[in-house]
Amino acid sequence: MPIINCPDCGKDISDAAATCIHCGRPMSKQPYGSESAKASNGQTSTSACSCSGCFVVAVGFYLILALFGSGSRQTPANQINRPLTIQQSKTGTITGYDSATKTIIDPIIVYKDYENRNLGLACKVRHGEKVTILEEMGTGTPHGVKIRTDSGATGWVSNWFVKEDQ
Repeated sequence: MPIINCPDCGKDISDAAATCIHCGRPMSKQPYGSESAKASNGQTSTSACSCSGCFVVAVGFYLILALFGSGSRQTPANQINRPLTIQQSKTGTITGYDSATKTIIDPIIVYKDYENRNLGLACKVRHGEKVTILEEMGTGTPHGVKIRTDSGATGWVSNWFVKEDQ
């Protein structure tokens, strides 16, 4: 296989390469600048490609996409708007006791967000661990309780896992 120079970067590449391995320029079977190429039926056609048309189409596409966006206007998951309740911090104890099965759940998963648990885990807490209650969300049972552990991790658990200290 003969070695040729890339028309863009000037570095040596194989003449069989589909693209330049150095700069990524697409290569054709005929060198760029040749005025004619033999078609499969033996006729001559002019097909010198300057690739400026492809570039213009690509730039136009990206400009349209930038101006009009992708059409999806969703709020990022970490920017969920919820009313904040400012209140005095309370302390509590984690209780993993499940009255239905009469067993203790240990450890208990603390989520980064109560409504969207797909955001992941904040940490895990153990039965009997002391926590600071920062916020409660919702009413009735179950509802979420935002806690901070002694190690400084914050997250959400269901209200039945937290027993407020008196």
